[in-house]
Amino acid sequence: MEDITFAENIKQFRKAKSMSMEELGKRLGKAKSTISAWENGKRTPKINELKSISEALGVTISQLLGIDCL
Repeated sequence: MEDITFAENIKQFRKAKSMSMEELGKRLGKAKSTISAWENGKRTPKINELKSISEALGVTISQLLGIDCL
């Protein structure tokens, strides 16, 4: 099984929702450059931002983090 990074997860879930970086940024009150930095692995969101990111993308925090919950 291939390890998928947090950055890749954000990008995949955003694209699955047909959402632009600008749109996700607006929903989260963040600049497009912040979303881009997250998706490129240059920055990571603060832990207290995970809930709003997961809600905006319609996934659980576990899914966002790539944690397999069996």
